[in-house]
Amino acid sequence: EFGYGYTSNNLRINVNAYSTSWGNRFQTVSLSNANGVDGTAQFRNIDVQHNGIEFEADYMATDKLRLKAMTSIGDWRYTKDFTAELFDDNQALIGEGTLYLKGAKVGDAAQTTAYFSADYKVAKTTSIDLGLRLVDGLYADFSIVDDEFYAPNNRGAVKLPSYGLLDLGATTRLNKWTLRVNINNLLDATYIAESNTSIHAVDGDPNNWNGINTANSVWFGFGRTWNASVRYNF
Repeated sequence: EFGYGYTSNNLRINVNAYSTSWGNRFQTVSLSNANGVDGTAQFRNIDVQHNGIEFEADYMATDKLRLKAMTSIGDWRYTKDFTAELFDDNQALIGEGTLYLKGAKVGDAAQTTAYFSADYKVAKTTSIDLGLRLVDGLYADFSIVDDEFYAPNNRGAVKLPSYGLLDLGATTRLNKWTLRVNINNLLDATYIAESNTSIHAVDGDPNNWNGINTANSVWFGFGRTWNASVRYNF
């Protein structure tokens, strides 16, 4: 891991590059197979490699306007195939085999993200802020019930659609009190946050959603939400 930082009166910049390896990992997942049998899948000897670079900047443009930026670009992959075992509710072994994931992208977390925000002081005690989150390089997780990874030279993990979210907030400070209001996903965007299956879409299939096979088990992200908080410092 290597990092560099720069600081001046109104600007702060940090850059970080990393390369991390994990080996011989173990993972357990509860599931139901195609026959409706509940059980547990155990994955052994999982090796992954995470490479990437991160950048963040904080700039005080004026005494009222503060700008922030952050981006992270990664390349996270499985570095070898690994074994899978399936047990029923009584912990009896009912199936085993190899999942061919060598070279496949690691799922369940976006590998490319960016965030930009502006915070403007509209009054002595009140500020508003607007933030934009961009997400790309988000891949589906693997599952023992998929057949994509049963053979080598497969298509790898399904890449989920990229998306952007706009957030709005306001803060007021009165003596020792701080009042905060947030509106998350201001434009009420619809997006897939994660998928625990990796079933590739067939081109031209009218049942696809935004290029994703609807046979996948996915979770959509939250729509527009809001929250408020009150803090007292003493």
